[in-house]
Amino acid sequence: MLRNLFIYILSFAFFLSSCKDCKTTECHGNTLDLNASVSDSFQVDPEQSLVYWSGASPSGPHNGLVKMAGGELYFQGDMLISGEIRVDMRTIENLDIQEEVDRKDLESHLKDVDFFNVDTFPMSVFRITSAETSGNTLYNLKVNGSLNIKGISQNISVNGNIQKTEQRVFVSIPEFNIDRTQYNIMYQSKKILPSIKDGFIDDDISLSIKLSGIRISVN
Repeated sequence: MLRNLFIYILSFAFFLSSCKDCKTTECHGNTLDLNASVSDSFQVDPEQSLVYWSGASPSGPHNGLVKMAGGELYFQGDMLISGEIRVDMRTIENLDIQEEVDRKDLESHLKDVDFFNVDTFPMSVFRITSAETSGNTLYNLKVNGSLNIKGISQNISVNGNIQKTEQRVFVSIPEFNIDRTQYNIMYQSKKILPSIKDGFIDDDISLSIKLSGIRISVN
């Protein structure tokens, strides 16, 4: 197996769950009452939604994708207030290795216990804690939440764009990084093997997300 050929990859999946235990959350610069009625519900379309990953190991850069399993998004008017998005870690794919044997070998290793252990942890999730208008002119939304990978949750904030139409919602999250060691993915990390010098695998994971949802209810 290509044990030294790892890219920093995520899963992402992520999980936007309702903050039912919170009394309020900030969205688009306003304070929302989470006890208010949900006006719109959207079901994530797995066929139109993906997480892209890219990374580098001592052997060079690599990239690929992970498929979404589904989920829901909930709005008060045009404001995202909660939801759930699930990413199926069992679908990790590499896109840049041309040799099929090497490509499958890498994918298998990423799914193994050294990395994402997908048999035990098939899904990655993200819980939303707040949403607000982004201060960046390129994006119209900032989402703060808790990302769960391999049963471990870490706080995370991401910028993005949301477009909501009568029947669809589109979410685009540009490239961002997380530290894989925070999710107990320690294989050849420089943090635990500083003596291997250039042989270590980068601890950072780079992701971007494209998501499409279909309206399932209107109150």
